[in-house]
Amino acid sequence: MIYNRLQLKKTLTLQKELAEYEQKALHLQMNPHFVFNSLNTLQSFILKQDYKDANSYLVKFSKLIRLILENNVSGEIPLDHEIDMLQRYLELENLRFRGNISYRISIDDDISPATIKIPVMMIQPFVENAIWHGLLNKEGVKLLIISFSLQQGQYLLCIIDDNGVGRNKEKTEDSKKSLATVFIEQRLMLLNKMYKQEGYLRITDKEEGGTRIELRLPIIKNTYA
Repeated sequence: MIYNRLQLKKTLTLQKELAEYEQKALHLQMNPHFVFNSLNTLQSFILKQDYKDANSYLVKFSKLIRLILENNVSGEIPLDHEIDMLQRYLELENLRFRGNISYRISIDDDISPATIKIPVMMIQPFVENAIWHGLLNKEGVKLLIISFSLQQGQYLLCIIDDNGVGRNKEKTEDSKKSLATVFIEQRLMLLNKMYKQEGYLRITDKEEGGTRIELRLPIIKNTYA
């Protein structure tokens, strides 16, 4: 009986810590710089009387914001919703950068995105970082590849690979984004403890230039929030 009470107390403590990190991560998920720059881009389209691009940008921006708000009600998200948000975010950023970024999202055939749930807001910050701190200052072809695969039937492996300038050359990473990464690492650690899993985050600086992010997330089978 005492053992069960201790286990329950430990579980509740982990759930509380996880919820706190989720809230912090959700507050950070929409980088204020992104919102500010998006509105500035919209204004520039209007000032140039480029109403076609202005309308297209506004529609995409509003849909992305709505999706984020809709999916923030829980600590977990279906993979197909996550991919939809990533796709819309990339379309928006690429429109702002006048189509200078080539990107691709690939999903293994054995994955059914609608039936898999993962922790919310674990992937987008790394995608945003790849664009702003990897590809933005790169000359020539700018390429971003995001891939999803299953591991051992209980993990989703997401790889975010860019051919940007790399972390060694980019020294201007802001504290807001660094803090988001810390929160993601803490959430992953707590998820591993709760589900007795072995998720991980690996960041590799590629010799040929660019950065490779490997994020192995435990597939959520039960609601923890």
